[in-house]
Amino acid sequence: MKLITISWRDIPSQVLVKAGRTKAKVQLSHRFQAAIDRAAMRAG
Repeated sequence: MKLITISWRDIPSQVLVKAGRTKAKVQLSHRFQAAIDRAAMRAG
């Protein structure tokens, strides 16, 4: 089983799990997306 965390500038946004041919993707809670949005606005 392989666990992958997808981040945007060190802020996690998704978790991917791969086990053989089976894949699952989970979006993290809204507060992570809000943090990414705030950081993107500051970065321009």
